[in-house]
Amino acid sequence: LSYRGDGKVVTPEVCDDGNHLDSIGCLDDCSGVNSSFTCSGGSPTSSDICFPVCGDGKRVSSEDCDDGNKLDNQGCLADCTGKITGWNCSGGTNITADTC
Repeated sequence: LSYRGDGKVVTPEVCDDGNHLDSIGCLDDCSGVNSSFTCSGGSPTSSDICFPVCGDGKRVSSEDCDDGNKLDNQGCLADCTGKITGWNCSGGTNITADTC
């Protein structure tokens, strides 16, 4: 049996990270992955592990700054963990990029 959000990927589920939130990995109906994340590893005995997509222009989850690229010289660090010293970046949300 398939129980959505139980952390086990069983047909017809495509992705199950163990929660019912669209905003942090798999979609709440387990039909796919939120476009701001990449998820893998799910099986009938284990949940998918999801990480935010850095550089997509959406500041989500553990990202501190996402200006829409993966360059270290334009405001946010390439790994989205913060701002480059001397840059002022703000305004990023789960649907908009930080402006630097």
